[in-house]
Amino acid sequence: MASILFWNTNGKAINPWLIDAIAEHNCDIVVLAEYAESIQGLCNELSLAPYHRDFKPAYIADVRIKIASSYEYTHEVRREGDHYAIHSIRAYSKEFLLVAVHLPSKLYDWDGKRREHIAREILMDIQDADQKNVVIVGDFNANPFERVCIGEDYFFAVPSRAIAKKEHKAFCGEKRPMHYNPMWNLFGDNDLPIGTYYHNDDICWHMFDQVLISPAMIDSFDSSSLKILSSVNRGSLVNNSGVPLKDAISDHLPIVFKFREESMQ
Repeated sequence: MASILFWNTNGKAINPWLIDAIAEHNCDIVVLAEYAESIQGLCNELSLAPYHRDFKPAYIADVRIKIASSYEYTHEVRREGDHYAIHSIRAYSKEFLLVAVHLPSKLYDWDGKRREHIAREILMDIQDADQKNVVIVGDFNANPFERVCIGEDYFFAVPSRAIAKKEHKAFCGEKRPMHYNPMWNLFGDNDLPIGTYYHNDDICWHMFDQVLISPAMIDSFDSSSLKILSSVNRGSLVNNSGVPLKDAISDHLPIVFKFREESMQ
């Protein structure tokens, strides 16, 4: 079973916290945004006791995204853009497309036009890769209900497995591919944390960090494994109000999830 962790580390030196999260959840693939430390150094630390996991870096030219994985996984870089990277990943006899994203911040893209443009680029690259097993993960700098996530012209990521399994939906006379967004299940009036990013605005909690799944991968997805981490063995990632410790650790909380490789199509 492949276990994946994503974390926007906000440029902080937090390897001890990151290593705890990787070890505690027995992660196979790690995707990082705004990671300021050496990805090779992280892999070296993971190989030491008590972790004993041999990781290798998959180097990305752009500093926005870093990827590392255990040696059981092979990577073929399909595309590296300013805000995303696409890897074809193989484990044993199974293969899937990993799309790691860090879309532009709302501070500089307030109307979402750049995010939407990049989303269309990503979808074209996925189409060119001709791979049905697709996982899109990262910091979207948008909530699940925003147009870049839910819109038919963009990721078309719906909150229902059953609807997403239809694969396509007609829109303006064309078939548009859909994705399943399980992050909806963790967003709202639930146990804390109810999002991955907190900002003192109208809604306060945001679900910027997400995973989107292609229809062919839905049956492989272990829905019970999806978590927003608010603590690791080392301690809490949030304060007494459940808000991320942005000054000490990161303003984003990490997410983890798993796929059953034997169920992949």
